[in-house]
Amino acid sequence: MKKLQPFVRCLSALAVAVSLVSALVAPHPARAQRSTEGTIVPGEILVGMRPTADVPGRSARIVEALGIGAEQGHSFTLHVGRVRLGARISASQAMSRLRMAPGVEFVEPNHYLHAFVQPNDPYFAQQYAPRKTQADSAWSVWKPLRRAIIAIVDTGVDSTHPDLKDKILRGGNGQVIGYNALTGRFGDAKDDYGHGTHCAGIAAAQVNNRTGVAGIAGWTGSGSDSYWTKIMPIKALDRNGQGSDASVADGIATAAHLGANVISLSLGGPNPSSTLQRAVDFAWNAHDCVVVAAAGNSWDSSRQYPAACTNVLSVAATDATDTLAPYSTFGSWVATAAPGDSIVSTMPTYHCTLNDYGYPSNYATLSGTSMACPLVAGEAALLWSENVTGNGHVTGWILRNTDPYRPYWGRIGGGRVNVLRAVRAALP
Repeated sequence: MKKLQPFVRCLSALAVAVSLVSALVAPHPARAQRSTEGTIVPGEILVGMRPTADVPGRSARIVEALGIGAEQGHSFTLHVGRVRLGARISASQAMSRLRMAPGVEFVEPNHYLHAFVQPNDPYFAQQYAPRKTQADSAWSVWKPLRRAIIAIVDTGVDSTHPDLKDKILRGGNGQVIGYNALTGRFGDAKDDYGHGTHCAGIAAAQVNNRTGVAGIAGWTGSGSDSYWTKIMPIKALDRNGQGSDASVADGIATAAHLGANVISLSLGGPNPSSTLQRAVDFAWNAHDCVVVAAAGNSWDSSRQYPAACTNVLSVAATDATDTLAPYSTFGSWVATAAPGDSIVSTMPTYHCTLNDYGYPSNYATLSGTSMACPLVAGEAALLWSENVTGNGHVTGWILRNTDPYRPYWGRIGGGRVNVLRAVRAALP
């Protein structure tokens, strides 16, 4: 679901109201090391001596006499010693003993620190959503253990886009692993409308590749990752952004069959459907998929489907000020919110020829809960890849780690997502 920015001239053809808006793989790289950001170095403490009492060997003798362990290093510039604890003493016990020792000024844990990363994608400065949700900080914390696949069930995805081509799920011979529910054909699902490509970029455009924008899913804080999170293009809406319960349900079920871990649905309508519910249940129960859907752009509390289906994580839209967007559907049935207003992302290279606001023709700004939905799908992919539990845990981490929004805090079931807090919570 979307609200178009009228100044994007190449997208004027998209401003049509729609009823349903909107294999062998590459070798496994070296396994990333698990991040311990936000925790302490196990078995170590730091002992600060008063400068006048810090003579060579004194702190080491104190540590040994108290039966704490052994000093592993000492800075006479800082008057701080690094102590390795013995096997039979805890850090809290050791610190309690040392605080009483003569000449000791302070005792503290030896904390891990981490690099604050900044991607080199040219339009990252125009992307407020990664900073608002702290995804930019989460990238340096996230250390994946398994690949996560995000199915974009929409109008298709431009698999040739320079910001997406290396993130598209492909088989051993390079063919795209996807599906067109309108034709029943497997393979590349070309986007002839633009909506699906825009959503794909929000979820998982390649980060730190000196190109375009930074997606939420897929950067370990160094280099430019194209392995750990992948995009599966599923076309269920036509060139006018329209589909049906049947085409969308087929897209959901096939995405689950093809191995998707997260299914992103930036589409919907006001009518409940047992067919859609059955497809969602199949993805959730039989294939352990996380299913995320846009709440709608009706600015009322009316339920939209599949967002209101059981086992779906429904997403409202907020803006750069953390205010619930004036078009976003709300209500206690809506699970969470994410930035969805004025979001710059990828567009099909072959779809647009002109842009008035400095972006190349294959980037544009759109607004709507359609833009909020793939951000949460990208967050779900990060959580899925770093922990081996399941869809219920992933959804729980997202919902338990949110921030307030305004001015209607409490107008939906939860808060605005915080990717960093969720990634930290999911670390085993």
